[in-house]
Order: sequence, then structure tokens, then C-alpha cells
Amino acid sequence: MIGNLSYKLKALQSPLSDEQKDMTEFELFKAGNKAWAKRFSPNEIWMMNQLKGMIKAQKLDVDMLEPFFESTLEPTERTQAIRDLQMKLYGY
Repeated sequence: MIGNLSYKLKALQSPLSDEQKDMTEFELFKAGNKAWAKRFSPNEIWMMNQLKGMIKAQKLDVDMLEPFFESTLEPTERTQAIRDLQMKLYGY
């Protein structure tokens, strides 16, 4: 959990270039910029990073994570959607 809190702190402290200011959270996520995580909880940050790793390991398209960045999703909805995708990827 400390690692996720540290990630969150770095996200909050990450300065953005003018180009990055025009990017969406998902674009920042794909680019590896920690600023994507500013509005996410440490648990959501952990889950998103885990999913990204699973998707890359299975050579799938990371764009399948884009819906999780939808600003209209409530945290509980996002968490459930992430868990559903984890179950699909793990084959449960």
C-alpha cells in the first residue's frame, strides 16, 4: 500500500509540460506519466497498473482500459469493472 501512496503523491506533484496539459488522463497513462493518477485512489492506481501489466503480458491492446478513465464512473463502478476485466484476463 505504501507504494501506491507514493505513486499517488508523485502523481499530485508531477508537473506537466504544455503538451501534456492537453492530454487526457488515459493518454498520460499510456505514456507512463504518473499525472494520470491524480483523481484515483491508491487502490485504483494499483489495480490499473496491475491490469496494464497483465494486458501487456498477454499482448493485448492497452486501449481496453480507456473506459475506466471515464469521468462519469463512480469509484465503486470503476472498481467493479476493473475486477470484472481481471477475472476475464485471469480466466476465472
